[in-house]
Amino acid sequence: MSTNCIYCQLAIRDENKSIEHVIPQALGGVLTIKNVCKKCNNSFGSDLDKHLVDLMQETAIVLNVNRYRGKNPNIQYEDKSSGDLFILRPNKGINAASKISRISEDKYKIYYKDNEDLEKSLEELGKRGNKNLQPDNDSSGGYANPNIVFRFSTGDRVQLRAIAKIAFEFYLALGGDFQFVKHLIPYIQGYAAAFLVFPDYKNYPSKEELWDEEITHSIEIIGGPQTKQLVCKISLFETWNYIVFLSDSFYGHNTYFKHVQNVKGKILENSIEEDKEGSARFISRQDYHEIADYDLFVIQSYNTRLQKLFLFETLRPYFDKELDQDYLGYPKGTLLTKAVAKEIVLKSIKENRLEITDYDDSRFQR
Repeated sequence: MSTNCIYCQLAIRDENKSIEHVIPQALGGVLTIKNVCKKCNNSFGSDLDKHLVDLMQETAIVLNVNRYRGKNPNIQYEDKSSGDLFILRPNKGINAASKISRISEDKYKIYYKDNEDLEKSLEELGKRGNKNLQPDNDSSGGYANPNIVFRFSTGDRVQLRAIAKIAFEFYLALGGDFQFVKHLIPYIQGYAAAFLVFPDYKNYPSKEELWDEEITHSIEIIGGPQTKQLVCKISLFETWNYIVFLSDSFYGHNTYFKHVQNVKGKILENSIEEDKEGSARFISRQDYHEIADYDLFVIQSYNTRLQKLFLFETLRPYFDKELDQDYLGYPKGTLLTKAVAKEIVLKSIKENRLEITDYDDSRFQR
């Protein structure tokens, strides 16, 4: 007996079958479904999934998420002060794209991790005919903090459609009734505009820091005939939080679905509960139409927490090595332990730009 694609209703056979990741595998997603045809899978992969991955790519790389295919890529940044290029590599932190850059006829800038690394760079310059070079104040260690803008966004219309796609597929993957969610397909495909997906930042983070935590993705669906609602809450990297209004005319059983996985690919929870009394409560969509000042403070707290994790992970490759220069109050020779790295992060963290979805924006009009 053949299965039909949940998007185009085409019968799925051997020649067009595929494996669809509910959360993109480039973000570490492991939950899969098989009722999406190859054509729809490829179309979403190059459009919605790609846009969603772009939104969270730096975090996925810093945490070196589990990927079913391929490796996490490198990302190149430009220092806003010096113009020097830096590269973020999974598990290797952020380092200068080139260890040696020429400033003038007899002057070079050298980035190095330790004295041995510096000696190698000086030796390389010597082989180029530059003898008796000595480091000056323009030389700095690889742990120097480049001035890189980290832009946090809750997402644009395309990325919110990708979030709706996650909710839609998860509900069906756990045995949900297609009739209650089929109206989402035109929205997911981009043929219709609707107020279905909203950033969800009504509560401050439950964890003050993420660097000692097992970071997760989670999807939770709650529904009941009393509220006539079917609502999905999604959290990616415990930072990008959304609420999806799947249905306002739900008359099925009290429903509670939950999926939690860590970013290394381990499923921590898969729950299916029906007839669970008291799990569903009515949620007003109007509460999410406008971003209040309180919401901005909450979003900033998530943004700052993520930025601290980002900087901490870029320091990780240098743990148990001595600082080769004075740095943020720590003298040269200080052993860069995990505790010292945390203090460095707390001293150096800065406010960062963030973008909140504006529902009056032309992106949401058709």
